[in-house]
Amino acid sequence: KMEAISMLAGGVAHDFNNMLTAINANAQLALRNQKSGRPVDMELKEILAAADRAGDLTKKLLTFARKEKLNARPASLAEIADSVANLLERTISKKIKITRSYAPDAPAVKADANQMHQAILNICTNACDAMPAGGELGIAIETQTLDAATCARKGLRAPGEFVALHITDTGVGIAPQMLDKIFEPFFTTKGASRGTGLGLAVTLGIVQNHEGTIEVSSKQGRGTRFSMYLPAAADAPDSLAAQPRQEALLQTGSETILIVDDEVPVLQSISRLLQALEYKVITAPSGREGVQSFIDNMKSIDLVLLDFMMPEMDGRDVFKAISKLRDDVPVLLCTGYSTDGAAGELLQRGVREVIAKPFNLPELSRAIRRALDSRPVPA
Repeated sequence: KMEAISMLAGGVAHDFNNMLTAINANAQLALRNQKSGRPVDMELKEILAAADRAGDLTKKLLTFARKEKLNARPASLAEIADSVANLLERTISKKIKITRSYAPDAPAVKADANQMHQAILNICTNACDAMPAGGELGIAIETQTLDAATCARKGLRAPGEFVALHITDTGVGIAPQMLDKIFEPFFTTKGASRGTGLGLAVTLGIVQNHEGTIEVSSKQGRGTRFSMYLPAAADAPDSLAAQPRQEALLQTGSETILIVDDEVPVLQSISRLLQALEYKVITAPSGREGVQSFIDNMKSIDLVLLDFMMPEMDGRDVFKAISKLRDDVPVLLCTGYSTDGAAGELLQRGVREVIAKPFNLPELSRAIRRALDSRPVPA
């Protein structure tokens, strides 16, 4: 167990150090370029990209720990797989050809589309990595009816209709002695300098969380085949294209917002962001100071932006104290952990919005506007 923890810590530290190096280097370049009057757009874009990668890594860790909320609804597995294929075609080597074969009558599956996209992408990325000289990545979907004996052998809960997704590659293959280990947490064949080895462990966790399973077969020098089995859903799928698109436009305002966060760099950064959105800002670097600031400015505060994890007096305690003073002030809770669990419970107690760190400016602006607009209209 200690060896596994050591491997996880080393892999995560490696990935985060790479991201921090990119952020630090580009920030220094931006400062130098700004002083000499040169544009800094490229450096700023690289910083944002590195921050996005860091956010993706924390999501993987939360998914692996089974602490990311499952938002399951009827979905087309073909549509999700197709979005992965479209993404890969823009990013992988031109030497790799992607073929697709989807059964037109395949039923929907009940799935969290974002998590399933991640699971399929993890397998496909591994497949592409196994073909450094090029090859063929195949993505196929079919419907299978499995009896009780087959389900028991595959580790599935109940017999019935399943949607099977097969991902094949013509790569180097996996050694027989490694096949039983590839889904183990922290196991990787890519070497210590290539990351956490969480990809397939996360993938298996996602699929099992959807009451499915994964099988793998491989021949060295010929390629590998991953088969994912998910129970068919009775309802028709929700189209990904039909889901409302989040607008990237920033939503501004003129209200007064109290920000409470014990991490001073985060507090200062959010304060500057909100001022850029034309809000009036009051800051407090601890829970106790947040409550006192609220008391001092009770009549003028329109929204409280509250960190969840703080020493001595955490977000839950601050929310309770504020609610006793004024129960009509909307609270937007920020958390670096899952938005499920304890943070999610506060939604039931009156918190208007919960937003997960790291967030970008459009996400923050929308969440603030939703919370503010949820206030009851004065009679």
